[in-house]
Amino acid sequence: MALTKLNYTGQGTIPIAKIPTITAAKMPSDTILQVKKVTWTSQTQITTQTFTDVVDGTFSFTPLSASSTLKITPFLHIYLGKGGSTEVGGAFQIVHNGSVIEAPYQEQYRKKAGSGTAIFQLPHSFSHYVASANTNARVIKAQGRCLFTGSEWLVNKGTNYTSHIEVMEIAG
Repeated sequence: MALTKLNYTGQGTIPIAKIPTITAAKMPSDTILQVKKVTWTSQTQITTQTFTDVVDGTFSFTPLSASSTLKITPFLHIYLGKGGSTEVGGAFQIVHNGSVIEAPYQEQYRKKAGSGTAIFQLPHSFSHYVASANTNARVIKAQGRCLFTGSEWLVNKGTNYTSHIEVMEIAG
C-alpha cells in the first residue's frame, strides 16, 4: 500500500479544512486506486459450442482514472464432461467492455481418456492487463463453451465451489 504525505506545517491536530482531497489524478504511478470483486457459488451449466455468459459472473466496473491500467483476474472452478465419451474439452474467456481478452479460440482444455469416461475438473485463473482509456462504466463478464456436441461445461459444479473475478485499478 502506498503512503501519501499530507503537507501540514501547523502544530497539533490537523484541522479538517486543511486536509486536501486526494483524487486518483494526485496519486503516484503504480498506486492501487481501487479493487472490486464479484464472487459467486451458483452453478452454471453450458451445453453449447457457442460462448455463453456464466450466471452471476458479470459486473459493472467504473475506473477512477482514464490513464490507469486494469488488472483483471478471474478464478473459476470448471468441470468438463460428456456422458460416456472418452474425450472432453472446452474454453473460457473474459469480456471487458465488449471485447474479448485472452481469446482462447476453439479450445483451452481437452482431455482424452484411453478408456472409460473422460472428466476434467480444474481451477482456471489468469491475469490480463487492459488500459482503462476513460472513466466510463464497463461490463466485465465470464463466458464458456463446449468443444464437442453433447458435452457439458460447468462452473461451480453442484454449488460446492466459489468462483470470482477481481479487477484492480493501477494508477498510470
